[in-house]
Amino acid sequence: MKFHIYITIVVGTISVMCQNPKRVLPSMEQKAVSDQDLPYQDMFKPLDGIWSGTFRIYENPSGQEILGDRDGPIVLDSNQIKTFDLISAIQVRQKYQSLTPYYQTVEIRDTYHGDGDTTLVESFGVNKIENGRIWCIVKKPDEQIIHEGSWEAPHTIIWTRWEKQPLKKEYFRETVMENTYTILGYGYYGSDDPELAPKTWFIGNYARLSDYFR
Repeated sequence: MKFHIYITIVVGTISVMCQNPKRVLPSMEQKAVSDQDLPYQDMFKPLDGIWSGTFRIYENPSGQEILGDRDGPIVLDSNQIKTFDLISAIQVRQKYQSLTPYYQTVEIRDTYHGDGDTTLVESFGVNKIENGRIWCIVKKPDEQIIHEGSWEAPHTIIWTRWEKQPLKKEYFRETVMENTYTILGYGYYGSDDPELAPKTWFIGNYARLSDYFR
């Protein structure tokens, strides 16, 4: 998720969600299908199955840099991201299963290695279409993470998160092909300035182990 994985809804546009106490956020519950949901039938289906790979977190050693004139989201260049400092490499295993054409569950196992220790974190989440909007909700042991999505292309969903206090602003491009699943993205956190280029970047690469749930 994105996660980001992952992985809303006019082609080429991004819907940004601001999480604050005044706004009612979606739950993980499965809701009745509305007419607005119908265009997105089975959009999560390509993810069904078991995936394994690595989610890498990079940091620009120069910190946040000034952005040039641009129209649209920041360009995601995996080759450039790989030149930054690698902060963490998380081993990931995910099991996706569509319960309906509009509601999919995911079980996530993240393995962290550091200082000679290994830590396993297990999470549960859902991808869902609700009232014509795309949501990814992941319940981790210490927090619940909500991303809203936009359908950029047949194989690609853009996931965004924007919480103001404390700042957590994320952008992920999730692309799912037959046997590969990739994530490119970036994030702003804490005292970061969203008007500058992000210093934190992400690359996720996963391979399909099984398509049992398809």
